[in-house]
Amino acid sequence: MGAAMGGAMTGTGRILKRALGGKRIVNINPDAERIMDATGVTIPLSQSGEGLPKIIYEGLVGNIPGSSRPLRDMFTHAMDRWGAKVHEAAVPKWAGKVFDVTDKPGVINGKLQKFWDTAFDDIKGIKFVNFYDDWLPFAAARRNSSGAIKLIDKFYRSGSKWPIPRLAYRGARGQNVEISGKNLLEFRTAVQKAIDVVDDVNQKDYLIALKNQVDKSIERNLNPTGKGTGELAQVYNRWVESREPYKLWTRMKTASKENDKTLGFTPEELLGVATRLGGDEGLAGTAPLQEEAASGARALPKFMSNSGLFQTLAALGTGTSIVGGMMGSAPVALAAPAVVAASRGAATEGFQKYLMGRTNWQKVMAELLRRNKGWTVPTGKLVRQAVVEGVSDGR
Repeated sequence: MGAAMGGAMTGTGRILKRALGGKRIVNINPDAERIMDATGVTIPLSQSGEGLPKIIYEGLVGNIPGSSRPLRDMFTHAMDRWGAKVHEAAVPKWAGKVFDVTDKPGVINGKLQKFWDTAFDDIKGIKFVNFYDDWLPFAAARRNSSGAIKLIDKFYRSGSKWPIPRLAYRGARGQNVEISGKNLLEFRTAVQKAIDVVDDVNQKDYLIALKNQVDKSIERNLNPTGKGTGELAQVYNRWVESREPYKLWTRMKTASKENDKTLGFTPEELLGVATRLGGDEGLAGTAPLQEEAASGARALPKFMSNSGLFQTLAALGTGTSIVGGMMGSAPVALAAPAVVAASRGAATEGFQKYLMGRTNWQKVMAELLRRNKGWTVPTGKLVRQAVVEGVSDGR
């Protein structure tokens, strides 16, 4: 008995030294660690853990009354913050702060929609001069590009009255046509949506060339010297900086769930949209938002169902004894409340941060030890007290 106690104390001492040295007691997956570093939240070990700790938290702690809810609340909070971090890519640098990272998904979506509804107002009221000769090749190619044109008609708000390249029929060669910035931008958006869904290579090439010509028209009208100076050139510069964030925003909207008031999306849903609309990049795994979504899916997998509890216990070699206790074994039955109480303590954010080596005091100690490599960590009464205090308040 004494030898067993001595061995237990020795093991406890090693764990204390490891924890107080800023080292984690359990392993967490790299994607979860990156997201926690970026967002400041804690992803529960039921999702972020690796190996046995993940099995225990996912199958046991996550299914015991009183401990399941804290884990799931932590998961929801982490998912919201991950979504907020992803949405930051939908804000151009010049816009400043559009939403707060603590906003709920539906609030973030609402603020971003409001921002993008007015982001290009300074362009929409401008009359853009378009040269007949620039668009003539697109008009001539209409017959071989009927599939692409049907897609544009589908997405363009004004239906079949879209201005390009039909404007080439409006006058004799050399005549210029004015188009409002509003129509031009709506047309460009329709072309981009068509690019995202078209499969035929020739049709896609036609659409890409068409979008590039729209961009040239906007640049020629707003930044004719190419130097980026002047009031209109500043408008142009903001528009250029906004093109990629706006495209990402449209893909996030596609991924958003609209069957409830949260209007959020899961990493898996975003990954599906990013892959599907990414074209060749999507197939290669390099499309915009694809890595963020894949990383989120690895760090924030869904909870396993409650039915996994007994399979997990069996895998740990404890299922028989606990089930036996439930059927009348007095010693195990008496231990059941202790197991529930321990699980509730294990489910707290502070205790999980401690296991991960992510409490503030562990980080401070790790930095002190890094700077003073000759230091050793004691494991006496004061050390144990520090652990208890640190875990209890989540520092």
